[in-house]
Amino acid sequence: MKEKSDSKGTDSLLKYKQYALDVQSGKITANRYIKQATKRYLDWFSRPDMEFRPRAVDRVVNFISKLKHFKGEHAGKPFKLLDFQRFIIANMFGFYWKDEEGKPKNRRVVQYVWFEVGRKNGKTALAAAILLYMMIADGEQSSDVYFLANSHKQALLAYDYAHKFLGGLDPKNKLFHRFRDSIKFPMTNSQISCLAAEAKRLDGLNPHCYLCDEYHESTTEKVYANMCSGMQGRRNPMGIIITSAGFDMNGVAYTKRKEMIEILSGKVQDDSQLVFIYCLDEGDDYKDPTTWKKANPSLGQTLYPDKLQIEVNKAANSPTVEPFVKCKNFGFWGLSDYEKTWLTHDEILNVTCDISLDQFDPDNTIVWLGVDLSSTCDLTALSMMVVEDGIYYFKTWYFLPSLSLQQNMNQEIYRKAINQNHLRNTCGNVVDYDEVTKVILQIAERYTIGGVFYDSYNSVRWAVDATAKGFPLVPFSQSLFSYNRPTKEMGRLVKMGNCRIDNNILTRFCFDNVELKFDHNENCKPVKKGFAKGGSAKVDGVLSMLTALGGYLESPSAQFDTSI
Repeated sequence: MKEKSDSKGTDSLLKYKQYALDVQSGKITANRYIKQATKRYLDWFSRPDMEFRPRAVDRVVNFISKLKHFKGEHAGKPFKLLDFQRFIIANMFGFYWKDEEGKPKNRRVVQYVWFEVGRKNGKTALAAAILLYMMIADGEQSSDVYFLANSHKQALLAYDYAHKFLGGLDPKNKLFHRFRDSIKFPMTNSQISCLAAEAKRLDGLNPHCYLCDEYHESTTEKVYANMCSGMQGRRNPMGIIITSAGFDMNGVAYTKRKEMIEILSGKVQDDSQLVFIYCLDEGDDYKDPTTWKKANPSLGQTLYPDKLQIEVNKAANSPTVEPFVKCKNFGFWGLSDYEKTWLTHDEILNVTCDISLDQFDPDNTIVWLGVDLSSTCDLTALSMMVVEDGIYYFKTWYFLPSLSLQQNMNQEIYRKAINQNHLRNTCGNVVDYDEVTKVILQIAERYTIGGVFYDSYNSVRWAVDATAKGFPLVPFSQSLFSYNRPTKEMGRLVKMGNCRIDNNILTRFCFDNVELKFDHNENCKPVKKGFAKGGSAKVDGVLSMLTALGGYLESPSAQFDTSI
């Protein structure tokens, strides 16, 4: 159905803005991610390339209101959207693109949704209602809609909501044919299917909408990639991921979550993706009831405070119960690893910005370089550090042999980095140190280099060549003692907001893989989490940054830096 550009006046817009306005004003208790999401939503109303269509949202809201609950005390009552749910619906279905001349187009802005929230907040019921709308009332012929989960049994749990919602609409099956794991809608040749998330079985699908349930249990992103690829033949598709927090901070879901946070922060631009993360903020005490609403927006409506208090009491009295409650009810991921993290992903994002090679004054700038050379065929990192007006700027270049990319456990993030020009894929199957030298030459053409600090182990040939080119090479020990000062200084700079780190997904990936190793004298050094000696965890970019910082701190120039 073609949607006309419309306006129902100030009142119509206000009802779909109110939740966001209340979050921004502090009337509604919310975490940093929901504050970012609501600000992003309100900002879209002022964008010249978009328009908001209240009637399009009204249609979805009215459709959902025709559904009836079937569980507990709400059984038999209409599905009345809560304020935060109405906000989500408005964000998903309200915005449409305009063309270059400012004329309306019949293409929705949003195609993907990440919805993360504590248990018992109605996420599955809401998602099932949306999928029914997408099959029945979105104006799409042959609308193929899919419920996906790690197992067929898990997918059936979400599908069961849609199945029973339709039972209330069409109890005699006159319009819909309901089966154990599928629903047919002959009027538009549409259907809903329930599938286990097996990538090989999902090839060739053409979904108009899909739901990935409890994504924290996913073991591969291929399922998500297959469904996204299949949607490209649809004009206004919708892919939805719903999940609670999980325990695996090295898995697919947590990696995807970090990408979502970068979109909210504005570091990554993707208007097609919505992100709703309801959890406690870092540092919040889960035992404090004033914080509970941050992770539980349905508190007092589908989730009752007294019931949640019982869970909190159990957690407070049982070390074995506490991690589960903090994770599932309050959104804390991977608690044991989380508590060992040196610098959090959010802290790094807070000091992230775009840094170009030519943004500093060439006549008054000294740069300090740190190099982390891989021994044969792994990731190599070169970091440049500049100190200007008490702010420490770090920019890092990464290098990887092209043949090493094949079958690499980090292949997915490496390919993304290559596409974003954050990783240089060099020829061959071993590290091409000449590529590192070329970048240093580019830096030297513009700035004075105060020092090129490097690990002398496995770097003899490169060091001889670089020295011959006139670079001021200085060996930097890899001991805990050598890294102690720059590690603690980097932590201080980040937490105080006195540094800027270039907008590079590989740099954030490296920081995410770090924890601190201490000796008996409390000297510390970043190492791979779990003190891993191999595998997919990479920390090269962090080490090259600290090498540059460590070399600078030992130089005479640092003695005059009042920010230290």
